[in-house]
Parts: sequence; structure tokens; C-alpha cells
Amino acid sequence: MEKPFLSMPSLLPNLNDWPRFEELAADCRAAYAEQQEHGKSFWLSVNDAATPASGLEALAAAVLRLHRDRAGGAAVVGVEWWTQVRGPSSAEGNAIGFHWDRDEVLADEAVPELVHPRVATVTYLTGNGAPTVVVDQTPLLAPGTAVASQGFVSHPAAGKHIAFGGGLLHGVPPELMLPAAGGAKPPRDHRFTFLANIWAGSPPSGITRMTPAISASLSLRPADLTPLIAPAPAIVPPREAAGDQDAVCGFAFGREGDEEHELWLPLVRGKCRRGESVSVRFGEVGATVTRRPPVAKGGGGHPRGGDVDAPRKKRKKKNKKKNKSGGVGGGGSQAGATGEEAA
Repeated sequence: MEKPFLSMPSLLPNLNDWPRFEELAADCRAAYAEQQEHGKSFWLSVNDAATPASGLEALAAAVLRLHRDRAGGAAVVGVEWWTQVRGPSSAEGNAIGFHWDRDEVLADEAVPELVHPRVATVTYLTGNGAPTVVVDQTPLLAPGTAVASQGFVSHPAAGKHIAFGGGLLHGVPPELMLPAAGGAKPPRDHRFTFLANIWAGSPPSGITRMTPAISASLSLRPADLTPLIAPAPAIVPPREAAGDQDAVCGFAFGREGDEEHELWLPLVRGKCRRGESVSVRFGEVGATVTRRPPVAKGGGGHPRGGDVDAPRKKRKKKNKKKNKSGGVGGGGSQAGATGEEAA
């Protein structure tokens, strides 16, 4: 992508008033359960996208068409997709831990290879829940600290769609959640999202198309959902804002003992509005991402805090917030593998 972040508030402009939303929510829950059971997301190739087998595949195909040129044009091979459900009745609560989307199989090889999607996307099906936070930072290949100067905060709105570079750090921290919209009844009181990553060159390892039996069991057909999808949704630039360097949240993430990370994130200065996207300049100190050395077998783990806080010694510590959110297994492909991938 030429730009690290795009916001399209109206990919599904009439979703709020759509009378079949409960069926869409049920299909999302069914896909989510399938992901959890088999530990992976779903694949839709460029060729198969011409004949989607369900409403959810039709949405994946629409996202593929929307971003194909941004993701490499003729090099694009397909779209990986999955659903997430968070909210009052969710066993996972409201959080999705910070992570990088990647091919998990290649990342776990004896000689790890980090391969990311070209474009990552989130389509919000409801307007409740925590925002997606994207930090302009790619993975740290070795223990150390990196500093990011920019990030993006996207608060949910029904029908809204965002896209960002497939190798960027992102998560869903409930610490930044706005008060719930009044009057929302189940299932709209939950955070339903549809995630779709565009891959070029080769598909991520180990994922396949949703089986015909599962697709047939879903309520919505392509003809049901396709009329809701805007063919050319407008891109609206995010609001510019500064990060508050005296109000910082800390997040621990990654696989314990293997890929432990900490993120220190300056909060957006001023109030955010429901449904908006914000481009945040983190300022002179920036947002810091630290990857800790691996823990030797039999070790007792790493202490939290310490070195990661060194760049912030001049801050007003009484205003500092340190919260831990999520414990994901690295993110990205095979979204059901950890239950925490992508926002």
C-alpha cells in the first residue's frame, strides 16, 4: 500500500437498518466457531472469488476486488478471511491482543521466515466495542527496542471498513473503548468484525476454502449480501491528532518465553468521537516496541517494566498508565489458532 492506513466509513452503508442483520451475526458466529475448532482461517482464491458460495465469501470477494491493485495487482493470489466476535457474552471479553499478521507456519520453521499479507483489512459490522489500533511498526527480528512515530485509531461504526499495511502491528485494546452506544440490543451490542487479508505471490500455509457443507449451512447467500456492498466506497482521511506523551498505556503481547514484547503507546490527546478514525503523531519520544530475549528452558520469565521504560524517565509518572492486554501467539494467518488474531 502506498499509504499505511485507509478509512472507508461506508463499505456497507445501509447495514444499520438491514432487517437480516441477525442472520449475518449468526453466520459470523458459525464461522468463528469453525475457526476455533480447526485453528485456522479461510482462504478464497482469485479464481474462486468469481463464484462465492456464501454471503461471507461474497464480502471477502468484494474486499479482494477493492484492494487488489493496492496489494500488487496481477501478483495477488487471493484473500484470507475470518470473523471476530467480542462483547458481553464473549468468552474472550473485549480485547484482541497486539500482534503482526503473518504466515504462522513459516514463522515457526527452524529458520523462521516472516511473510505478511500485502494488505490487512477490518470491516465493522456493529458500532460497539474497542477500537482497532495500528502502529506504524513492522516486526522486530531480534531482541531490542524500536520507536514508531505514527499510529492510527479506528473506532467501530456499522459498515465501516479500514485497510492498512499487512506487516504493521495492531490490536484491539479495551482500555481505549468508548462508552457503549445506548439502546443497542443483542446481537448489535457486540463487536462483530469481518477480517480479510490480501496475499500476493503465494497463499499463507495450511489454510483452505470453507467446506461446501459449512458454506451451505450459513443463512446468507451471495445474492443476499452483495446489494449491501458499495462498489466504490469513498476514502475519508483520518483526523490528525497528537499523542499525549504524559498519558501512556503499556501492553504485553507475544508468546511467553519465545516472542515476548511490550508496547508503550501514547494516548490520543483530546476526546475521540464514536466511529471516527484518527491519525496519531506520537511526538518526540514516540511509541516504543520492545522484544525481549527468549527465556532459557527452566527460566522464570522476564520482569515487566525495567529497560522498556528508560526513554520515558522525564514523563510525569503519576499520570502514566501501565496495563497489560492480550497474550496472542503472534497474529495473522490461521486466525483461529490463538483466538486473538486481527482486529
